Amino acid sequence: LARRSRFSPTATMATLIMLLMIASFAAALVLQQQNQAEAYLLTQTRIWELGFGGLLALFGARVVLPRAARTTAGWLGLGLVVSCGFVLDGAALFPGPAALWPLMGMALILVSTAPPSSDEPDRPRTAAALLSTTPFTRLGDIAYGLFLWHWPLVIFTLEFHGDSGLRLTDAVIVLALSLLLGWATHRFLEQPLARSSSIGNAPRPRRAMTLGLAASTLVVGGLGATAYVQKTTAPQEDGLAMAGVDRMLYPGADIIHTENSARDVEFYPELGGISRRVPEYARTDCHQPTGDQPGSGEVLVCEDPAAPENPAKTIMLAGGSHAGHWHNAWIILAEKHDWEVLVATKGGCVFRGLDTEDPNTCDEWLAGFPEVLAEHQPDLVVTPGTAVPQETGTESIHEGAEEQWQAITDAGSELLLLRGTPRQEHNVPDCLAEGGDELDCAPDYGKYAEVNPLKDLDLPENTYSLDLTDHFCPDRECSAVIGNVLVYRDSHHLTNEYVETMVPHLERELRESIPDLFSSQAS
Repeated sequence: LARRSRFSPTATMATLIMLLMIASFAAALVLQQQNQAEAYLLTQTRIWELGFGGLLALFGARVVLPRAARTTAGWLGLGLVVSCGFVLDGAALFPGPAALWPLMGMALILVSTAPPSSDEPDRPRTAAALLSTTPFTRLGDIAYGLFLWHWPLVIFTLEFHGDSGLRLTDAVIVLALSLLLGWATHRFLEQPLARSSSIGNAPRPRRAMTLGLAASTLVVGGLGATAYVQKTTAPQEDGLAMAGVDRMLYPGADIIHTENSARDVEFYPELGGISRRVPEYARTDCHQPTGDQPGSGEVLVCEDPAAPENPAKTIMLAGGSHAGHWHNAWIILAEKHDWEVLVATKGGCVFRGLDTEDPNTCDEWLAGFPEVLAEHQPDLVVTPGTAVPQETGTESIHEGAEEQWQAITDAGSELLLLRGTPRQEHNVPDCLAEGGDELDCAPDYGKYAEVNPLKDLDLPENTYSLDLTDHFCPDRECSAVIGNVLVYRDSHHLTNEYVETMVPHLERELRESIPDLFSSQAS
């Protein structure tokens, strides 16, 4: 490209690198909000960090700071690098903008050195002079081996103890072993391979033995590590928000009614950004918000991007957001049973009688739902059947709800009514962040009616009800954390993570209540 254009090779390479960095950084920003664990490990979300180093390689030597500014820049850069692990949670914040913290630190250290074109040595009492001393240069020699070895040692240690973090003694042992193995890798693998001329001129048996020993070490070590991981790691169940999470440590709803007890680890997910971890459909423009904004009374339908060509059943989650917060569970079941899952929701709008005197956008939404229902003809409509109040009062059924339910079944769809999930007056994650415990921060079970109100009703034909209260409030006591998994992302909406741990229990209840749902599996 440089030959065919009027640009220099440096400018051409820099332009290409910057284009890659922009694309990669944008991907990192988007994917970090959707699935941070996936973004952390994807190459395309990391390329911008490598590109940063590429730009430094192209232009770093040309950046010459005034001598007086180098000392400040060097120590500031070293401070950024060293403080990174103490100030930032890289596992949660990288590869987003927070990764600029250590990258800028590295850049400041590099530009704080004396210009390579001069014979001027780095002045004493500068970061560059400190990092040029023997201990740090030796550490630099083994840095790549140290980087490679420390992570499996950390993982194996955590697996061995079943902990979520290293104890001080374990951390010291891991660091010491990492340094030792990093040195051994540098001494017996990197250096011999780097001295290719020496190996090439060595007698053939010795050359073969050297390379063979290196290859055997890698193969045996890799096989041993793989066997250990396979033997000691619990099998991972399907999931979205819980994909790759050890269900032995984070069983969630599976811990209820079992003899197992959850291990003492920090709950999952972390509180940072939890309010934004909404179901996938709620991140699109097909979910109508709470309130009377113009146009929010139109019934929109979130289509299923993973819908099979000929779905065995079509499920529609409809009504308020308490229907939608079950979305992750239903799409996991849908993948397993060849279903299609549609979502038609408006925040705070449940099936109830229409207010003809002073209608609002919820009334408009409810009035328009039958037309949408006729258009999509779902086999099953899923919606909350009862409401648990957020403040005072007890669980009840909205006035006029039965007529709305009857209209749904009259249209040819079956109807599943879920007993309402509990509500708390205050934000549950905020309460936990302020030091509250899982019981103090949880909703009050006393807001539930003594008897499920749905049991006292003569429900329309083809209407079913499920009561999953025991999975939120075992033994009549609600909890903000169950099986080391956070239950609520705000004061009353369930987290995607906890909903996913409910999948086997939801499926069991569905098989008992609506066996026909599973009788027409696609061939």
